[in-house]
Amino acid sequence: MVGNILFITEDKSNFEFLFSNVSVLRRSETADIVSVTHIKRAINSNVRLVVIKDNEYFQSEIFKTIEMINRVAPQTRIIVTISQNNEQFMQKCQQIGVYDFIRSDSCPSEFNTRFLNCLKSISLSKYVDILSLFIKNTQLINAKTGLFTHKALKENISEYPLFRSGIYMILTIDESVKTRVSMNRLGLNLKKCLRQTDIIAQGSGKYYLLLPETDLQGAKSVAEKVAYIMGNDIKLHCGISILGAKSFDELEKDANDSLKSAIINDDLYFCLHGNVSPDDSGCVIKEKHFKLFQKAFDTKLSALIEPLFYRFQKEFESKGEDVAISQYANKIECVFSLKKGKRHSELIIRYDGFAKLNFKIVHKGLDTRENTDTNIALNILDEKLLSKYINKLYSEFMEGIV
Repeated sequence: MVGNILFITEDKSNFEFLFSNVSVLRRSETADIVSVTHIKRAINSNVRLVVIKDNEYFQSEIFKTIEMINRVAPQTRIIVTISQNNEQFMQKCQQIGVYDFIRSDSCPSEFNTRFLNCLKSISLSKYVDILSLFIKNTQLINAKTGLFTHKALKENISEYPLFRSGIYMILTIDESVKTRVSMNRLGLNLKKCLRQTDIIAQGSGKYYLLLPETDLQGAKSVAEKVAYIMGNDIKLHCGISILGAKSFDELEKDANDSLKSAIINDDLYFCLHGNVSPDDSGCVIKEKHFKLFQKAFDTKLSALIEPLFYRFQKEFESKGEDVAISQYANKIECVFSLKKGKRHSELIIRYDGFAKLNFKIVHKGLDTRENTDTNIALNILDEKLLSKYINKLYSEFMEGIV
């Protein structure tokens, strides 16, 4: 049986010192010396490493041999010994699949070390292939992109010590351009521009990035780099959360809320808990100010918006107008909706993460009224003002169906 390590040479003495040490270096390896004229018969899927003596053959013959090996046994690593530094020859070898080069006049210990490192690299690659196969079969890797799934991220993030500090980012493509670009294209570009220690997971219409030992400025740079690679005609949005003493659910909620705010404000990125948004004077709003604004909005939401939405829903339903009425509110967006047939009107209140609320009245299927878009300071919102907007929505909707 042919060994899994092959030395291509016409003179066995060239590799006698290394050939005799193969079993000592790696007990699981066996080696054979073959002539270049016999390599085609010797090469098979079990061969792990081939070493070629360069100064015994024409360059064209070496190139042809390398290409044949890669075609028949693409998993095989190839090392070429070189008698002189010929950059053009070495570049061509690398282009067609040579793994490493060793100077012919290197001492035996140098040969042994480089040889052993190559074998270790081969073993590691096989181990990674085995792990990848098991991970794919447990649906922890996306079959099309080779990226982790959101499930894998959620189940394993707490086990990885690198993620005690850094950034968690959720990234998506704007709805207006989703029909023109594949999410897989975005995933492949993410693989190209991120570090090996960064984790990319793929979800439904979103990518989840874990960037260890990265600060907020670094996260912004990552978002800008990805946007640049995707091109000016592809709009992206990123929600950023800072890793720390949080559960995964808390981390993901922060990032999702930040993403919603980025989408609402048509920004590339947004972070609810960071110095990323300027105030009206152009100064950056600090974390302590954000907490005060967030507390004020939470109070408005629970004490004013949600109770008033519920009260008006009951009031309008009691009028028996056969209108479908619904309402909901969360940390970012509050919506009061009226629908009848093809006619649909909504009051949409969106919180910018700081000191303002955006009020929109949007009519669909109505010809009599224009939409309304107004910004209101958080501190002036009261029952009278909110009631005015809800009644305005209702009256304009009813005018359109009379």
